[in-house]
Amino acid sequence: MASQPRPSAAGPSAPGPEMAAALADLEARADEIAQAIGLRRVLETTTEAFVSMDSKGLIRAWNPAAERLLGWHAAEVIGLVLADTIIPEPLREAHAGGMKRYMATGEARVAGERLALPALHRDGHVVTVEVVIWPNEVDGVWWFHAFLHDISDRVAAEERLRRERMFLATVLDSLSDGVIACDADAVITTVNPAARHLHGNPAPAVPMRQLFGKIDVRHADGSPMEYEQLPLIRALCGEVVTDAEILLDDRRLVCAARQLRDATGAVSGAVVAARDVTAERAAESHAALLAARLRQTIAVQREVIEAAADRAETLRLVADRALEMFPLADGAAVALVDGDDLLYTAVSGAMTPLAGLRRPIATSLSGHAVRHAAPMRCDDPENDPRVDQDARRRADVASVLVAPLLSEDHVTGVLLVTGRRSGAFDDSDMQHLELLGHSLSGGLRHADDYAEINKLLAERTAALSELEDANQLKLDLIGMLGHEIATPLMSILATVELAGPDAGPAETTEALALIGRQAGRLDTLVREVLTQVALDAGRLHADREPVPLHTAIAAAIDLTGSPAASGEVSELVLVNRGHLQQMLVNYLTNAAKYGGGAVAVDVTRTAENTVRIAVRDEGEGVPEGFRDQLFSQFSRARRTASSRPGTGLGLYIVRGLARANGGDAGYLPAVPHGSIFYLDLETA
Repeated sequence: MASQPRPSAAGPSAPGPEMAAALADLEARADEIAQAIGLRRVLETTTEAFVSMDSKGLIRAWNPAAERLLGWHAAEVIGLVLADTIIPEPLREAHAGGMKRYMATGEARVAGERLALPALHRDGHVVTVEVVIWPNEVDGVWWFHAFLHDISDRVAAEERLRRERMFLATVLDSLSDGVIACDADAVITTVNPAARHLHGNPAPAVPMRQLFGKIDVRHADGSPMEYEQLPLIRALCGEVVTDAEILLDDRRLVCAARQLRDATGAVSGAVVAARDVTAERAAESHAALLAARLRQTIAVQREVIEAAADRAETLRLVADRALEMFPLADGAAVALVDGDDLLYTAVSGAMTPLAGLRRPIATSLSGHAVRHAAPMRCDDPENDPRVDQDARRRADVASVLVAPLLSEDHVTGVLLVTGRRSGAFDDSDMQHLELLGHSLSGGLRHADDYAEINKLLAERTAALSELEDANQLKLDLIGMLGHEIATPLMSILATVELAGPDAGPAETTEALALIGRQAGRLDTLVREVLTQVALDAGRLHADREPVPLHTAIAAAIDLTGSPAASGEVSELVLVNRGHLQQMLVNYLTNAAKYGGGAVAVDVTRTAENTVRIAVRDEGEGVPEGFRDQLFSQFSRARRTASSRPGTGLGLYIVRGLARANGGDAGYLPAVPHGSIFYLDLETA
């Protein structure tokens, strides 16, 4: 309207007031329309989503960006309830409450604020948007407008960053190594729990120099450390620090540190990781000490083995080495159990005054170790009731260690070391002394075994000599058997030659009698040899039967021509008849050879079902030193072996036959002199 031509002064008259007002109103509306058209063009072309809602909650504006963001076309949503369309269900109640409050009070808590809110897409997924809301009243009607900006990617990135930071914090918190980081100005920015434990809970935002003034940090050798020598500060200055060992108060730490740079390459700080190796180093030191002591103990064991033949030298050696192996020891001793006492057998150093001392086991710390078979330690002997105070004063003892010496299931003594300083020994010393005690115990057993071996060797040597004698006796027996067999054979042959065709009846009878006697001698020899073979092979068997003793004794006396007398005997014995005759004949023959002949054959009951048959002579008897060998194979007393023929098998065979028949054979000296050889047999 402003562009229309105005009438000239000479034309029609000017419009009146009403016309002027109408014209002004038209001009204002035209401006508003122009502004609205311009605003609409802006909203249609902007990349920011724009949504308007009236006071009833109905959508009244929806630009193309909103269509792209939320998936709805404008024609589809204009007039729909906004809350049901784009607000997720869990937030709709809060939205309705806010609208109601605003319409009632005019209070807008979120108007003009940038808010990050979830918006519901047409397909149901949630889009995180940044929203700015402002209300506007037009002609008494309230409108609510909002620009929505999609920040889903930013929120996702922030969430990833948050999770990464949480993960990093969790990793740092779980590390056993202490981790401290600082910025480029050496101000602490990060401290994990392990570092707080190591450094006394240093807080972030504290300058490292301030922390340095509160802690005692030194080099590994104990010398003071300057601030610039701290691993973290060295790394901040560009040095790569690895395996730097430091002392922090009473802890030993191994540190690694590096400089930190940002994406532009600028120095942003440094980080240090510290591992507490206090226990590890102590264990290494202890292991080294144990290894050294083990080598010492092995060396002592070698010396003990070399000295094994000499028990006294073994004891002295260990006492001397014990004094050398414990740096704070002033004395050492070995005390051995002797009845109810301990005898100080080997001593060294300050324990020398106790050499040969005998003390009751019940009144000393060493005796306590013996009774309990356990090591003992005392750091205050003067006030310890277990300690023998007289011995303590003699050796000037202020500390003592005692280890028992074990031999299988009992204690044979103790090994002890003493010091003139209280608390001179610790638990590792106790373990070492125990180890040394085991070495000594083994050495003593070795020495005892060595002595026992020498004793056994001597016994075996003597036995070997006896075997050689027995072998010689066998050779003699073979020669004797040749003689014993040859003599009757020659007699038989000579008799046969004399008793030729011209011999008369008397001569023939005498010859036959001589042949019979010599054949009997041969038969006896053969039976003895065969019986010996059966005994040695374990093949001798006795078929026992009831045999009247009176008949058997009379037959044996008659067969041997013995002058022995026998009383009335009514006993029956269970025995092999031939074995009984052989045993009785042997006893009677022996009595004739060595005892001047048997003087009696006595029969007595020694038990309810046992009788003893005793052949007694009045000769010189058997020498006491030879009695244990009487019934051994090829055993003959030296004083009679050369003067009286025999095989050395008779008594050996008698005992073998007796035992085969369930009985036994033995010897008793007769009173006042002579011998009694007896048979014990079971009655029938």
